[in-house]
Amino acid sequence: MAATERQIPGILLALALAAGCTTYSEVQFAPKVQDVELRDEGTLEARVVVAWQGVHRREIEGRERWDLRFRVRIENPMATPFVLTGSEFVLLDGALAQLGTAEEESLPPLVEAGQASTFDLVFLLPEGRDPGSYDLSALNLRGSLQSGRWAWSTNFQRLDYDGYYGYPYPYPAWGVSFGVSVSS
Repeated sequence: MAATERQIPGILLALALAAGCTTYSEVQFAPKVQDVELRDEGTLEARVVVAWQGVHRREIEGRERWDLRFRVRIENPMATPFVLTGSEFVLLDGALAQLGTAEEESLPPLVEAGQASTFDLVFLLPEGRDPGSYDLSALNLRGSLQSGRWAWSTNFQRLDYDGYYGYPYPYPAWGVSFGVSVSS
């Protein structure tokens, strides 16, 4: 069935809008997981492990909003609880613009002695802004635990993908080699 003259402008508009749409589901950072040891005079008091979880779109009060997520695991090797009250997490983009303070989902008040706790950090972007509004070439996650007693940061570098091969740079190397030996 051929398109009528009335349908052609609508089809062209739909194609133009589809071409202008951006997806953030494939945004990846390296390394995938980072860890930081919190030491006091050589004694390991806690280990913080952070993993990139992705860019997500969700609806809040009838409006579409974007967020960036990390999963955090805090391991406590000590014989006493590791207190998490007074913690704050901040995310900076590649241009050092602050993306906001994290909404700590399920952040416990403490990590029991000899235990570990895992929770998600969600950085909700301001209303009307999408991830394209920021320099996502790199991310810097900063944490302050126990009301500033512990401060740490970790960096994530964005991976660029080649649209044809789908591999992040650098490309994996494949090859075959042959050797010839001559002896007299």
